[in-house]
Amino acid sequence: MRLLDGFLVFTQNSISYATVSIGSRIFYYLVIRIIIAVFTPKEERLEAKSGFTVLLSVTPLMSVWLTLVIVVICMNGHIDFIMGGMLLASMALLLVMNFVVFWAYDSDQKFMRNYLMMQADLKEQQAEAEYYRRLAEQTENQKILIHDIKNHLQTIAGLSEDGRESKIHEYVQQLMEMPEMKSSVTYCSQPVLNVILGQYQEICKKKSIQFGVDIRKDSVDYITVDDLTALFGNLLKNAVEAAAGVSEAYIDVTVNYNYKSKQTFISVENSVLYLPMFDGDGGLISRKNDGKLHGVGIKSIQRAAEHYQGEVSYHYDKEAKCFHMMVLLMNNK
Repeated sequence: MRLLDGFLVFTQNSISYATVSIGSRIFYYLVIRIIIAVFTPKEERLEAKSGFTVLLSVTPLMSVWLTLVIVVICMNGHIDFIMGGMLLASMALLLVMNFVVFWAYDSDQKFMRNYLMMQADLKEQQAEAEYYRRLAEQTENQKILIHDIKNHLQTIAGLSEDGRESKIHEYVQQLMEMPEMKSSVTYCSQPVLNVILGQYQEICKKKSIQFGVDIRKDSVDYITVDDLTALFGNLLKNAVEAAAGVSEAYIDVTVNYNYKSKQTFISVENSVLYLPMFDGDGGLISRKNDGKLHGVGIKSIQRAAEHYQGEVSYHYDKEAKCFHMMVLLMNNK
């Protein structure tokens, strides 16, 4: 109104009025589309669904209607300075309302993605826990087999007395192929944790990573199988991924227990090839670039630690090029 000396200047010429009205809206639409295409990663773009599209269209349609009402008021009535300021403020509030609605929708979608990802990670951990339970049962069967090895030796002796060498060879081969005959290492009194550590010992051996474990007595006996899987499974998985490819790579796992304070201290130190990236909010950013969401492992560790009023901390040593993650747990049993 101030610049054009009146609101009806553009309405005096229908062609110029239509050109400005339609052209400005087309220009606004094109600018928004360009911003979305340039600055939004493909994996972060939301798929348009009919229900959400209708819901998101309500606010802009209401804004268009209110804009038309304000235009009619301006065209058919005298607008003084105060009224003009109020109408301008109303238009600004409409614009802000549109931004708030779309921001809220985008935030809700990000929250739902993270929630679904956490649920999927929880199911994966439950499956891993069941897997490790079965491996622990296999380890127990191995102990039973060793205990019963006397019976097998007696059978072999009986076959030897009968001169049935071929049957002895066949029987021994069957024993050697049994899963219970495979070697296992005992790190602590928790069978499931022994299986997890044994599995990662084999992984580190294949990747030429030195793997050291020191777990003190009674330090993890009160931790449930699911939480053991979440803690040590994610700690070791992250450590192996970080140490892979490093010259003279190593992973050191230490678990101590303070009987006075009833606290367990878990320490995992590993060599790293690249400098860790932090998100500025106490979290780590994954270097994976496969279009999937990552970084859930540390959240799973933190969630498991919260079950025992625990804390999770970590730091990076630039000079030694090693990453150190620590978990403190409280034994309330």
